[in-house]
Amino acid sequence: MGELDIYVGVILTLVVFSYLFKDNFLYMIVENIFIGVSTAIVMLWGIATVQQYLHQTVYQGDMIVGFIPIVLGGMIVFRYSEKNKWIAKIPLAFLLGIGCAYSLRGIIGASLWSQVTVLATTPLTSISNILSLLFTASVLLFFNHVKTENKVVIGLGSMGKWVFYLGLGISLGYIIMSQLSLLIDRIYFLFSKWL
Repeated sequence: MGELDIYVGVILTLVVFSYLFKDNFLYMIVENIFIGVSTAIVMLWGIATVQQYLHQTVYQGDMIVGFIPIVLGGMIVFRYSEKNKWIAKIPLAFLLGIGCAYSLRGIIGASLWSQVTVLATTPLTSISNILSLLFTASVLLFFNHVKTENKVVIGLGSMGKWVFYLGLGISLGYIIMSQLSLLIDRIYFLFSKWL
């Protein structure tokens, strides 16, 4: 089995690299294999999660809490009925609302709230704290689209624009570095395991 998985990995890697020359049929096959395997893994993980949830709630006595997601999931099936299609919108609205709440909590907690709590707990004595406060305020002023004649606000907003662009450039650099590290890993795999 050790030789087979190496050869499968080498063939799939070379077929994926063949896309750099031209879009071809083999690349589309490998792409569909990757999507199919990923979907199967997510589906099996979802089934295991649902079974574990049912075991923890329904089978151990908490019937009402356990059946609420089952009822909401069953309501999604009504989207195939022309007459009762509106019923399927109720669980989708729950999912959309919960998903937006979680993502907004994560975005605000990770980007803004963490900076505010760090600045509130530590005094503004170090230069990094002062710069962090100044840069955060200037980027927030850059996204403030209120017409103003105040020169300080206009200047801070202009500085915020460049701080924002710098942050985007750094993020793009990190993305390119991570992609290059994946490329180096695959090239190392080809030269160490195969050749």
